[in-house]
Amino acid sequence: MDQAYTPTKREQDFLATVQDTRHERDIINGLDPFLSEKVPADMLGLYTPQELVQLRVLKGTERDLEKRMPVKVTRHYFELAKQSAPLRRLVKADPAETLDLAGSEDPGFQMDYSPVEGMLHKYEMGLLYVISTCSAHCRFCYREELIARKEVKRQDGTVAKKGLANIPDVVGYIKRFNAEVAGNGGRHPVCARS
Repeated sequence: MDQAYTPTKREQDFLATVQDTRHERDIINGLDPFLSEKVPADMLGLYTPQELVQLRVLKGTERDLEKRMPVKVTRHYFELAKQSAPLRRLVKADPAETLDLAGSEDPGFQMDYSPVEGMLHKYEMGLLYVISTCSAHCRFCYREELIARKEVKRQDGTVAKKGLANIPDVVGYIKRFNAEVAGNGGRHPVCARS
């Protein structure tokens, strides 16, 4: 049976100096709070009445925006978006984003460059998916399929959801990859990366 961890005296002393910086972020998850006017009054202005009608009509249809990408905005991003049209474009769901849903679910072939779950190793670096949440869901997000928990078809025909990184698996992959590079004179024998 695992015992609960007890911080050392030194750790306790350090933790006593840490200030709690938690604060309410006024997170709005989904379109429903906007559609039912249950967001803070000043945030209702993010969408015009006409936009809300368009979004309501699409709900539950093939073009439901939240099936493509969940809607999420915080007070911070809302305040920034009030002053910036480009930022409004980033965080506001727009019916136009579902006009043409054709195309690849994985246009950058990220799933094909995921040697272990939660890691993208497409170039000379690795990108780890360690969390699946954000303060706001940018409407162009390349992590859309991770946030929306969508299944993505890979080039080899398999279908799977993107998952978060399992650090021991990632460490094992990096060690194997580096050993193969070292054993091949500084270049990987398959992809030729160093």
